[in-house]
Amino acid sequence: MKVKIINKVYMCLITGLIGNQIGSNFHSSHAYAYQTDSQICCTVDDNQEFMGYYFTDKQFKDMVLMGQTQNGKLLVTKEEVKDLLNAEQQNIQSARWMGYIKPSESGEYTFSTSSNEHVIMQVDNKTVIDRSLMQNKIQLEKGKIYEIKIEYLPQLSNSKSSLVNLQLFWETSTINKEVIPKQNRLTPDFSRKQHQDKLIPDENLFTGSTINHRVSRSLSEKDEHLDTDDDSIPDVWEENGYTIQRKMAVKWDDTHAEKGYKKYRSNPYEAHTAGDPYTDYEKASGKIDGATKKEAQNPLVAAYPNIGVKMESLVISKNQESTALYGEGTNHTVGARTSNSKTLETSEGISTTASANLSASLMPSLTVNTSITSTFNQSQSSTAIMEKENSSTWERNWSQTIGIQTGEAAYLGARLRYTNIGTAPAYKVKPTISLGIGKNATLATIKAKENQIANRINPDETYPDLSSLPILLNKIDDFGTMPISINIDQLSELEQRKRVQLDSTQYDAMVAGKGRLSHEEWNGYINEINYKTARLVFINPKQEVERRIAAPVDLEDPENAYPDITVDEALSIAVDDFKETADKGFQYGSYIFESLHFIYDEATAETVEKQARKQLNGKIDPMKLKLQAKMNIQITPKGWVTNQKTGEKYYYDEKGIKVTDTHIIEGKQYYFDKDGVLQNILFKLGSYFGKLIFSVEEDTLHAEAEDGGKGIGHFSKKWNVYSDDNLITQFDEKTPTAVVASTINQLNIKGSSFRIAPEVLVQTSHDGKI
Repeated sequence: MKVKIINKVYMCLITGLIGNQIGSNFHSSHAYAYQTDSQICCTVDDNQEFMGYYFTDKQFKDMVLMGQTQNGKLLVTKEEVKDLLNAEQQNIQSARWMGYIKPSESGEYTFSTSSNEHVIMQVDNKTVIDRSLMQNKIQLEKGKIYEIKIEYLPQLSNSKSSLVNLQLFWETSTINKEVIPKQNRLTPDFSRKQHQDKLIPDENLFTGSTINHRVSRSLSEKDEHLDTDDDSIPDVWEENGYTIQRKMAVKWDDTHAEKGYKKYRSNPYEAHTAGDPYTDYEKASGKIDGATKKEAQNPLVAAYPNIGVKMESLVISKNQESTALYGEGTNHTVGARTSNSKTLETSEGISTTASANLSASLMPSLTVNTSITSTFNQSQSSTAIMEKENSSTWERNWSQTIGIQTGEAAYLGARLRYTNIGTAPAYKVKPTISLGIGKNATLATIKAKENQIANRINPDETYPDLSSLPILLNKIDDFGTMPISINIDQLSELEQRKRVQLDSTQYDAMVAGKGRLSHEEWNGYINEINYKTARLVFINPKQEVERRIAAPVDLEDPENAYPDITVDEALSIAVDDFKETADKGFQYGSYIFESLHFIYDEATAETVEKQARKQLNGKIDPMKLKLQAKMNIQITPKGWVTNQKTGEKYYYDEKGIKVTDTHIIEGKQYYFDKDGVLQNILFKLGSYFGKLIFSVEEDTLHAEAEDGGKGIGHFSKKWNVYSDDNLITQFDEKTPTAVVASTINQLNIKGSSFRIAPEVLVQTSHDGKI
C-alpha cells in the first residue's frame, strides 16, 4: 500500500489470511587485399560463389534478378524463381557473372565455357574468350586473386527446368579440363570496397558502349540499371522496393506480399543505409554474422551492439578483503542485492506541463499517450536499485555498521554482468565503467582488465551468462592493488538514495571474431550509426529492446534519399513479434495490451510539433510521425498487460513504469511482486487479529496498537516500512501489535511519505484485490 499520510490522516492495516503466490556464429572468412604492379585489388569473400545479374534484354539494361550462384553453377532454375518472377520476366536475354578466382598453382591457364560462341569473358581485365572456340591463354600465379567477369547472351532454350545454364572450365598443362573447383572461386566483398570497378558496370563487353545513365535526382524517370552507391542493387529498386529469396533479389511487386516475402527499401546513394558494417545487399540477403537479430537484416534497421552493465549486488565494508565476499554475516559490512532499470531516469524526468503543451499538436488517441522528458536515458546507462537483505544491519546507520568515521574510507565491491540489448554481436568486449551516486558524484571510472574481457556477447545475452558467477569489480588499477573507496559523506548519500548509477558510454569491441571484420572496431561505426538513425526503446515485461532506424536528418532536404518511415512502420520492421491486433490493441509475443505510452526527449518533441504544423489541422497522429535521425522515443505499454500463455498480469503507470508492490488502480488496490506480476490476495477482518493504526505527527511516523497482544496475521510473514521510498525496517505479522508499534516509534522515522507493504504474499483469492 502506498499512501501519503499527512497531519493525522490515519491508515489502518487490517489483515487476516495473508497468503503467498508467489551464434551459430556465421562469418564469411575473407581473403585480404593485395597490391599488384597495376592496381590495388578489393577484398573478397570466400563464400566461393559468383554474383549473377540477369536481364530481359540483350543490352544488359533491364535487370530482373540478381544473386549469388549456387554450388558453383552458372544456373538459374525455374523452380527457384517461380514465386519471384512472372512468365514474361523469366525470359532471360542476357546474363553477367562477376567474382574472383584464386589459383592453387601457377601456370598458363585456358578458360572455356559450355557455350563459348555466346560468351565474352575477362580475367584480370584481359579478354580470354570472345564469342569464339579459340581462347586466349593467361599466366596466373598461385595464391593470387584475379577478378573475373563473364557476359552471356543465351539462345532460345527448350529446357523445362532452367532459365540460364552455363558451365565454366579451366585447364593448364598439369590440370585437365575441369569445372573451376569451389575452393578456387571467390565472391566480391561488397563492404567498403577500395577498387573502382563497379559491381554493375556502365558498359557491356558485347557492344563496348557505355550505358547512358540519368543521374539527376530531380528526374522522375531513372534508368533501371543505375546503381549509384555500387551496392549491387539498382537505385530504382532501392527507392521503390525489392525482396530476396535464397540470396536471389528481384524488384518488388505487391504480389510478393501475398506469398509472405518482405519488402525492403534503402538509400540508393548510401551502400550502408544504416551506417553499419554491412551493405544493403549483404543485410537483405543474410550475408552477415549469424548471431545478428533477424530484424537487422532489413537495411533500414542498424546492425550494432548496445553494450551496457548491470549490477547484481553491492558490498560496502571497512575491510578491503570483505568486498570480495558477499557480506552476509560479515562484521563491519553492508551487503545488498540490486535490481536494474534503464527506464527510471527517463520516466523521472517527465514534465507534466511540457507534455500537456505537446498534446495540442497531437491527434486525440485512445491507444497512444505521450509525454516529454528532460532526462532521456542514454543507451549505455542504467540504475542499480539496492534491495534489502535479511540482515539487521540494513536498518542501522551504515557508517556505524561499517565502523568508519569522518576522514576514514569504506571499500566497495560490485558484481556485474555485461549486457547487449542491440541487434549485433560484439567480440573482445572491454567496457569502461563508471559508478556514481546521482548525476554528479562519480565513485570510480574503471576500464575492464584483461581478465574481465568478454570474448563474445550476442544480442539479448549477458557476460558472464546467468549460469556463471558475475564479474567482481573492487579494484581500480590494472595491478589489483588499489581498491574502490568511498568517504563517509558518499556512504551517507548512498545509504539515503540506495541507488547506484552505472554508465558504460565507452567500450572497445571488435565487429567479428574472425575474417576481415575481425580487424574492425565497432567504435568506427557507432558514431555514423547514431548520426543516421532514430532511436526507439521498446519496454515490455520480458525485456528492454533498443533499435536504431535509418532516417533523414531533414525531411525537407531536397537531397534526402532516405525512405520515409513512420513510427508504426518502424515498430513493425524493427521489433520482431510486435503488431497491432484486430481489436485496435497491440501484441508483443504472448503479451497483449490496449494502449502505448510514448516518451520523447525535448528535441524530438520539437520535431513532433514542427511536423504537426505542416498538417492541415495542425495535429499529427503519434503513430504516423515520420522518423528523423537523432530522434529518441521510449515506448511502453500503458495500463494492463496480460501474458496469454501464463495468464500473468502486469500494469504500467502513467510514467511508463512497470509497477511493483501495492498500487491503486481505478479506485481499487492491487499488489504486484518485485517482478511486476499481479498477485491474487485477500484481506479479511476478524476479531482474531490485532490492528495497527499509523499516523504522521510533524513528519514523523507514529504507530498505535489495538488488541496489542495479537498480531495482524497468523503467517510468519514480513511487512516492510518505507519512508520516502527508502526501506527503514520490517516486522513479522505474528508479532504482537504493541511490540511492533513500540519498535517503530522508537526508530523515530521521519519523511514526507510513508508506505507499509508485505514483503511476500501467498495466493488466497482470484480477484487480485485488497
